[in-house]
Amino acid sequence: MKNTKPEIRIEYWKYHTAALSFEQARNVVKQLMAMNNSDPMFYPLMVSMHVFYARPFKHQKRSRNLTQDLIPNDFLSAHEMVMNLRDRIFAHNDKESRVKDSVTEVDLFQLVLVVKDWLMRLGAQMIFHSENHLQKILSLCDNLYITCMQKGH
Repeated sequence: MKNTKPEIRIEYWKYHTAALSFEQARNVVKQLMAMNNSDPMFYPLMVSMHVFYARPFKHQKRSRNLTQDLIPNDFLSAHEMVMNLRDRIFAHNDKESRVKDSVTEVDLFQLVLVVKDWLMRLGAQMIFHSENHLQKILSLCDNLYITCMQKGH
């Protein structure tokens, strides 16, 4: 690979590191599906899933980002939801996240008062993907992993 043109090495790197990120996101999704959302590790794993998934689309050098055209149409809404939640809630605390519950229209990113064992403390309302949505993200990660491995060769 040492004598390979730099642009070919960059493409190889881009697709293989993306495949690794999708594999890691997939592993986290599987763990989340096996856990109760009250587990103390649930929220940190939720954050890591969003970060792993979005990493290939968010490189500082735009030429190294994957493009959205790799995403099959039936997975576009899942992709957009993960990216929006990553950008507005999980990687950044965006006060004006504008992520609303689809039924109640209530803003999902709010400060809340948590009462436990007669003690009160501030917290943030947590957002969880449904089991159905996690399954879709899992399938999307599988699909993108395969696509990236194929493009990386």
